[in-house]
Amino acid sequence: MFKLPFLCIGFVLSASAAVAWLILRSWSAPGGVLQDAARTCALLAFLWTLAAAVVARLQGPGGQPDHCQSGNAAPPPAGSWNFVGVARFAALLLGVTAAIVLSVILAMRVIFAVTDLINSYTQEVAWNYGFGVTGLWSLGFLLAACIVASLSMRDRCMGTCAVCSAAMLASWACLLAPALRSMPAGGYERTGSMLLLLATLSVLLWLTAVIMRSIDRYGSRGARTVDATVPNAAGSADCPTDDVAHRGRGEPADFRPWPGLTMAATVIVVGVVLLVCYHLAVPIALRPGGFRLTALVTTASSALAAFGGFLLLSRWWSAYLADAAMVLATLALCGLATLAVPSQPDALAERYPLVFNAMIVGLAVATGLWTELASLWQRRRDKGGDWTTISRLIPYARRFSFFSAALALVVGAMMALWPRWPTVSATDDTLGRVTAGVAANLFLLLVMLWCSRRLHKVTFQILTVLAVVSTAGFLLSRMLAFTPRFG
Repeated sequence: MFKLPFLCIGFVLSASAAVAWLILRSWSAPGGVLQDAARTCALLAFLWTLAAAVVARLQGPGGQPDHCQSGNAAPPPAGSWNFVGVARFAALLLGVTAAIVLSVILAMRVIFAVTDLINSYTQEVAWNYGFGVTGLWSLGFLLAACIVASLSMRDRCMGTCAVCSAAMLASWACLLAPALRSMPAGGYERTGSMLLLLATLSVLLWLTAVIMRSIDRYGSRGARTVDATVPNAAGSADCPTDDVAHRGRGEPADFRPWPGLTMAATVIVVGVVLLVCYHLAVPIALRPGGFRLTALVTTASSALAAFGGFLLLSRWWSAYLADAAMVLATLALCGLATLAVPSQPDALAERYPLVFNAMIVGLAVATGLWTELASLWQRRRDKGGDWTTISRLIPYARRFSFFSAALALVVGAMMALWPRWPTVSATDDTLGRVTAGVAANLFLLLVMLWCSRRLHKVTFQILTVLAVVSTAGFLLSRMLAFTPRFG
């Protein structure tokens, strides 16, 4: 069908222009010119991808070679361009155009939302930059095009594009709700849109890890095992891969990469880390549920995203993803401790010392856990001698044991100095608060002493001395109000 290249190109261009004219005439959107262009390009990309998939299916297995399917796949000959190739090329150009426009609009929406949260009030000027419900249609068409292309071409590069499109679609849908809303008594209060975005991205990352691992596991059973000594398409521009390099680091013989998947997952995890830190540092009282519901959603989202990151690491190693996943695991333990904080008091000036106290306990537990896991994994590697994903995480576990301990000291210093800040009116000097604060600091000191004996690191000995200083500072700042001539 349409074997002549110029005939195929002319047909695709004419049909694209006609369909674009029909879309712009019959389907007007309030988003403006940018949204109209993005929606038209995304819909055309989906239509041409679907048409190419149908024609390739009708042509049979020999009609179009599969790219990135195996390590020794070769690009198609230069003279084999037909309708399928031209349609896929047109879909690629249109899809990239739509993705760029939508990415710019989404980035502008994120900037405006962050600005509102920092300023604690919304902009009086209504910025018309094309963000609206219409973008969901554009991203939906783009996601459908990526899925169809991935299934028809069996191209794992398009699978990664589908993950990125799904992340953009989820972010767009969550950011449709305003970050702040006005209260009847005046002023603004935060909404749960950012918390919804956190939960959505965490679920998306976990689903991506489960689906990709399932495809890789069951799809590789019928695939031919690629020998690392046989030349493959590792240097091909159409299918970049590093099979031999990964095979040399202990990957299974049926290893087949998803180009760009670990980088896309790392970007999602970094976004989840920022959202988790924000909701731990600035808790929000939802209605109904209060602060505990926010802490529960934050902790569950962090744990789910960390689990998804470790699932991806078990098959496709990435140093950046390992760092991000371990940060999320540490924050999950920190958030788990905040669940014990009572719902009262509501005022953040009085609530922050309680949150700080719980964070110290959670970070101390994370310090001990990473230290124990590093020692356990080291003994396992010494006995077995294999270089697996677990053994690769040993230096990361040691690093994050120090990171958790240092972060716990920072939180302890903030809790010790909290009543002395000029803008804070809470004294935080009740018997229960002093007892809980001293207990948390002593627990942190005990964990650091244990880690110092276990790891034999000078850094932990220094952190132990600083923990003693932080505990003394906590007691001194509470006792200072009862000394003579204070103030």
